Formats: sequence, C-alpha cells, structure tokens
Amino acid sequence: MRLDSLYITQIIIIFMLISGCSTAELSSNKEDTATTTIRVSAASSLQDVMNETKKVFENQHSNITVVFNFGSSGSLKQQISMDAPIDLYLSASTQTVNALVEEGKLKENNIANVLQNELVLIEPAHSDSKIEQLQDITKDNIEKIAIGTPDSVPAGKYAEESLENIDGFDKKNLTLVQAKNVRQVLTYVENEDVAAGFVYKTDALISDKINTVISIDNDYHSPINYPAAITNQGKDKQEAQALFQFFQSDSFKKIAEDYGFKAQVEQ
Repeated sequence: MRLDSLYITQIIIIFMLISGCSTAELSSNKEDTATTTIRVSAASSLQDVMNETKKVFENQHSNITVVFNFGSSGSLKQQISMDAPIDLYLSASTQTVNALVEEGKLKENNIANVLQNELVLIEPAHSDSKIEQLQDITKDNIEKIAIGTPDSVPAGKYAEESLENIDGFDKKNLTLVQAKNVRQVLTYVENEDVAAGFVYKTDALISDKINTVISIDNDYHSPINYPAAITNQGKDKQEAQALFQFFQSDSFKKIAEDYGFKAQVEQ
C-alpha cells in the first residue's frame, strides 16, 4: 500500500509540474500575441487614406491595433482639449494643433507636417451653372454654395478666405450652406441640394456624381497642411511613436499620393 501511495503521489507531483510548465507556456504565448491599441483622431478628409494606412501599418506591426475616430478638425481638437483618450491627432489645420500646444496638450517636438491638399470648387455632375472661374459664383444663377462650418472645419475656413479674396465679393449676394465636415459638403453637392461646394481635391476624386470646376489658387487661402501630432497621452507609448514615424516614411508617402495627397516626408 505504501508503494502504491508513493507511486500515486509521484504521479500527482509530475502532473502538477507538467501543468505548471504548460500554464507558463500559455502565459508566455499570450504575452507574445498581446496587442496594444493606439487611438487616432483624424480629419474627415483622411478617411480613405487612413483606412489603407491602417491595413499596411498593422500588417507590419502585428502587436499594434489602430483605431480611428474621424470628424472635423475643430471638434476633434475640442475632444483632446477635454482629455479624451487619444494618442495621435491628424488635423487639416496647423491652427488647431498650435492651439493644443498652447493648452499644454502636446509638445512642439511631437508634431510633423505630413500631407498637403488642394481646395477645389465642385458642382453636380449634370449642372448647367457655367462656372469657369472663382469669380463666376457671384452670377445671378448661383444661389447656394456649400462650405464646411469655418469655425470648426478647416476646408470651410479656406473656402471663406477664398471668397473674401474675390474682388467685389459680397456675402449678402450668396447663400452659404454650412456643413459639419467636408464629406457632408460633398453629399450636398452630389444630391444637388446646392449649386456648388468647396471640398478638398481628394474628396472630389472619390465621387462620380460631381464635376470639379476649378482648383482654387493657393494665393486665395492659407496653406493646406496636415500636421500629425502625438498627444501627451500617447507620448510615452512606443507604439504611438512607431505610427508617428510611419506617417513620415516613404511607405506612407506612396499610400497618400495614391489617394491624391501630396506627402511631406520629414526625416
């Protein structure tokens, strides 16, 4: 009986040791496959290029999951001001990023201009408005023009600047329909709710329901730069730093240019 009991005890000890090893291996494997989530707030005009960027970046970094939150640059800025859990911010305006620096929500050395865009005037595909130059929107047959809300949508601010630089332009002669973001402007034009609208070149490229009438000369508005910035909440995360560096790489430049952006690679 004593031998049988000893034998059983030995078996139990061996089983416990094996189980312990297996548990340690499983725990190690779990750590190896664990992923870190990086949260990124990005301007609405970046939806398509960022969805492609996510695929490429996550394929290169299997331990990182990127979650995007899209909206107007102004509203996203307000969320970061209120300490929303955001690691990186991609804005269509340097002003919103500079404001966050002043508020102490991010540091100047964690900012890089990574993209440029163009402002264009679009109209419904079957329009007969005969717009040929920016000054033509003052014609009597042009009633409604859609722009992003200038206070929160950079494209709207650039559009407002462009209108103000038209010789003899008077706001009273035109109805400006304000939209919550640049994609909503695109929808208004597609649905023929307005005669024309100001969007980015990259937004115009994704629709076959509109015509691009003119590209607005850069002299009419401030430079359209897209800065990427690591917030204070993301600055200590290696994964956030990795994505920030990716936005400055040749790989990202190729993706961006495929979607109509001009990429600025800063080394």
